[in-house]
Amino acid sequence: MKTYNFLAVFVLGLSPFHVLAQEPLNQQAIVAEAQQSLVDPQKRQEALNTPEARSADRQVEITALGDNSKKQEMYSLAAALLPWLAQQAAGDPNKMAEIMQKFQSDPQSFFNSIPEEQRNKIRALASEIEAQQKSNKAPVKASATP
Repeated sequence: MKTYNFLAVFVLGLSPFHVLAQEPLNQQAIVAEAQQSLVDPQKRQEALNTPEARSADRQVEITALGDNSKKQEMYSLAAALLPWLAQQAAGDPNKMAEIMQKFQSDPQSFFNSIPEEQRNKIRALASEIEAQQKSNKAPVKASATP
């Protein structure tokens, strides 16, 4: 799996959670609530209340190859990017949605614009998933029959 394909799904994983910031309240509190919804599986499940959010969650699960720890890591990485995203949007939830839509169509631009630390973590996770995917697809050798 290429890093940019991984990123497209990663961005999808973020997209359902911008809706948590629809009220112009304390930006830090809203970001913290959205982060909690991403990293806490129970709260995340509660936030998956639209077909789009459930579809995005399913894509994250497929990308993580059904591995719950990798799925959790993807959501943790997404949560870590929320403060950056809020800053890019100047706290405007509509602008956050616009940014996410743009990045869904151009994941390379998204990848290039995020902090280097996050890029490195995303690369590492994408490499792990790709290696796992390759090992799962390795042909099974038939045992020799005497």
